[in-house]
Amino acid sequence: MSKFLRAIKQYSNQTILILIFLFASNSSSAQYLDSVRVRILRDPKIFFGFDARRSFVEERQVKISGIRIGVDMGRVLRLGVGLYFLEQPLYTNQIVNEGTLVEDTLITRYNFGYFSWFAEYVIWYNKHWEFTSTLHFGLGSGEKVSQFAVAGLPVVKQKSFQLLEPSIGAQYRFFQWIGLGAAYGYRFVLNNNPDLQNLINDHIYYLKLKIYLGVIWKAIFPKKETAESFYFNRSQRVPAFSF
Repeated sequence: MSKFLRAIKQYSNQTILILIFLFASNSSSAQYLDSVRVRILRDPKIFFGFDARRSFVEERQVKISGIRIGVDMGRVLRLGVGLYFLEQPLYTNQIVNEGTLVEDTLITRYNFGYFSWFAEYVIWYNKHWEFTSTLHFGLGSGEKVSQFAVAGLPVVKQKSFQLLEPSIGAQYRFFQWIGLGAAYGYRFVLNNNPDLQNLINDHIYYLKLKIYLGVIWKAIFPKKETAESFYFNRSQRVPAFSF
């Protein structure tokens, strides 16, 4: 299993950025760019949500919890900030000097968290589907605490870091208020530090049920449409770009 994970890392680290760029570069036509401008100029909307994902630390699966808040500009571009952290620290045990009189167990605890700014571009969407390309830039801190079980004081290594996290995602809405989402990306630190790279650098992914609270809120508390907004929504509406 560990050989398989290392093989994936070896090839995906270089290719994921290329794939994301290709997905995001779906069109440069004047008509499409005009439609983007129209949508971005429409009234921006605030969004908030939980943003949990799965990843790996020391080749073991971990859960990263997160929250994010931002501005949705016409369902074309979303800008915001997020806060992410390991749901719980990861512990590993390593037997040292096994079978001798000085046999001991080295217990290591890993933890990290980071604050990020992100930009999410909606590549394409229709009534049910939405495909996105997201880039996070984060500032955070990682910690590695090692201690022998029988003898020795804890050795603490704590470092701050900067990271980039590109990803691509898709979601499908079964109904207006509920859907299924999935994403895949790679998280890597910009610092030239082997300890941080071993701790932070790895794949991220998620597959989860999504409930759109904004749609439910609007259904319960509908907003009256003015004559001006009615005209703008009908006259400036542009269809979703299709391949």
